[in-house]
Amino acid sequence: MAVVSRRDFAYDFKKEDAVARDAVKTVDEEAHGLVRGERALHYGPPHTNFEVIAGMWNQYLLPRLQKLVDTAKSGEPRDMYDLEHFLDKNDVSNLMTLLKLAREASGQGYHRDSTVDAIGYQLIKEVLHDLTPEEFMKEMEREHGRRTEMADELPTPYGQVS
Repeated sequence: MAVVSRRDFAYDFKKEDAVARDAVKTVDEEAHGLVRGERALHYGPPHTNFEVIAGMWNQYLLPRLQKLVDTAKSGEPRDMYDLEHFLDKNDVSNLMTLLKLAREASGQGYHRDSTVDAIGYQLIKEVLHDLTPEEFMKEMEREHGRRTEMADELPTPYGQVS
C-alpha cells in the first residue's frame, strides 16, 4: 500500500483541479463545435430545425391540450395531479424520437446518428413498459458482468414520494 503525505495530496488535488478546469474548457469547445461544426452543415440552421421540432411537438401535444380545454369547458373538476403529470415517460420517449426525426427533416435527410438515436428512444420505451427499474439494473449487471454504479440507490421518480 502506498503512503500519501498531506503535501502529496494537496499537490494532486491542485493538479486534478487544473484537469477539471481544462475539461470544462474542452466541453465548451466541443459544444461549440457541435453547434457550429459538422452537425450544423448536415442539419442546417438551428432556427429551421427548432421550428420543425416545435411543429412536430405541437402536433403531438395538441390532442392532450384539447382534452384539457374540453374538460375545463365542461366544468368537470380537474385534479392538480393531472396537470402536474401532463406528460409521462412514454411521451418523453416519443418527443425525443420526434426531435431526432425533425433533425433529419430540416437537414439533408438520412443521418445515421439520428436514426440510431430515434430507434434507441423507442427501445427505451419498451424497457419502461416491460421492466421495473430494479429489473433493468439487474439485467444490466448480468449483461455487463459487474455491478452497476446506480444499483444500490435508484432515484425516486419525479412527483412520487419515497
